[in-house]
Amino acid sequence: MDRVVTDVCVIGGGMAGLAAAVTAARQGVKVALVQDRPVLGGNASSEVRIHITGADQHGNRPFCRETGILEELRLENSFRNPQREYPVWDLILYDFVTRQPNLQLFLNAVCLGARMEGRRVRAALVEQPVNWLRFEVEATTFVDCSGDGRLALEAGADYRRGREARSEYGESAAPEAADDFGMGSSIVYQTKDMGRPVKFVPPAWAKDFKETGLPPHRRPGPDEMSGYWWVEWGGTLHPTRDGAAVHRELLAIALGVFDYVKNSGDYPEAQNLGLSWIGQVPGRRSGLRFLGDHVLRQQDLQDPPGFEDRVAYGGWTMDRHPPLGFFSPEPPADFLNMPDIYSIPLGCLYSRNVENLYLAGRCHSATYTAHGSTRVMGTCLSMGQAVGMAAAVGIERGADPREVRERFVGEVQQRLLKEDVFLIGVRNEDPGDLARTARVTASSQHSDDCGPEQATNGVARPRGGSMNMSASARGKTAGEWIELSWEQARSVSEVRLTFDTDLEPEFAFSIFPYVQHRVQAPVPQTVADYRIEARDPAGRRTVAHVTGNYQRHRIHSFDAVRTDALRITFERTNGADQVRLYEVRAY
Repeated sequence: MDRVVTDVCVIGGGMAGLAAAVTAARQGVKVALVQDRPVLGGNASSEVRIHITGADQHGNRPFCRETGILEELRLENSFRNPQREYPVWDLILYDFVTRQPNLQLFLNAVCLGARMEGRRVRAALVEQPVNWLRFEVEATTFVDCSGDGRLALEAGADYRRGREARSEYGESAAPEAADDFGMGSSIVYQTKDMGRPVKFVPPAWAKDFKETGLPPHRRPGPDEMSGYWWVEWGGTLHPTRDGAAVHRELLAIALGVFDYVKNSGDYPEAQNLGLSWIGQVPGRRSGLRFLGDHVLRQQDLQDPPGFEDRVAYGGWTMDRHPPLGFFSPEPPADFLNMPDIYSIPLGCLYSRNVENLYLAGRCHSATYTAHGSTRVMGTCLSMGQAVGMAAAVGIERGADPREVRERFVGEVQQRLLKEDVFLIGVRNEDPGDLARTARVTASSQHSDDCGPEQATNGVARPRGGSMNMSASARGKTAGEWIELSWEQARSVSEVRLTFDTDLEPEFAFSIFPYVQHRVQAPVPQTVADYRIEARDPAGRRTVAHVTGNYQRHRIHSFDAVRTDALRITFERTNGADQVRLYEVRAY
């Protein structure tokens, strides 16, 4: 059997797996990413077309949007895909992964099993039917981001299925008695305005709701003519073994709903709509949850304890969907809110009994109730970026997940901050960041709360009543500058800048008309053109010059220079009348 040897093997190329693989590879370790579909992105891909939600709750929690890899991808998609087409989004994800050094991508590749040595995974057994290949991926560390937990299950990792009883973890939102039920899956569709009345003739096997009407609480609103998240079914069945039955029933329901919208007479505004796409891959919400050293509970979300090993965060409501889904007499979901965002600890992102296995995405360690919040893709991607970093640190330190948590979690946290990931209550304390010891000055400032020193205060977004940014006076952009200076010259070879990409509103890519891009790259507040200069006895020399920037986090590497001052001169924004900079770092 063929063999691939790597440092880290990631199973699953959804948003969590993509983030885990890219993060680890960017740290310099070798990574293999195994994805069972022809495209990346999982539920966010063109095959399913569910929009990415997260801690900001559709913009209802201002300045809580996930940064790091998710913000990078959203900005890239907004800039390169203004036509908002899902196949182009697929290409952006493919390009993002394939241009990453240290990363091997295997598409259409299914994990079939695990070769174990005691309590350690030695290799993942993989089949690529399109190429008639079977091979092993041998690695030091494994990350299961498959959603269904295929590698974890094959490795014998402990897991739970269904809903825990209220008494087991003291969760007020849990049912009185435990059961094997979960949330169902969904299929959505898209419509197109044809400019004239068009007919829709459903297949004979589609559900017919014209006489009975749609079930309670499941009628589209006038602005909801494309797809419905509440077309959900399968919560009482096995999450994987009954997948074919779930697929057939969901297709019948979705087409029946569209038939009702088109032909019942209740929606005259739909007469010009034609069906342009319908999903053939159901989007799963729940399944097996694999157990770590910590099981995230309802209380951890509503009254967060401030985990010392926090490496990600969430903030979506705790959704409780009735297992009967579309045919339930209950509303499609009950949304239980939290007072604020909450931290996710590393202890729930690895297996408690398989020594070298991380978990990220919807198979992480949580109760059914807590999982109702943590399962959404923005939060899953944050977990993926966290375990990708933890895996890289573990490779460098020769440490398995539990030891990384016990001995090196501070290093994981600081490296995540360096990559523009936000962690609740954690500041930049990187001893290698020369900006922390510099005197910081600027050509002007907007207010006392937006002085130049804010760009090195260790927080890169508004939080705790502070803007945490350096901002120039209104009306001043071209020629404005911020400078780091030291009494003695330092050797500098890298500068990192974090700009403002407007974290207040929602930033979504969706087929649903009511979930729109409320941010469009390039964002006006973002600096477009700038120059970085280093001062030495001969004067100032340019070490980096950028035009047309639309990204939030920019990394500039150059040949090392000896300098006692670095100046960033801003030449143009993308439309705003002031320069905004959340953070500057120097190495």
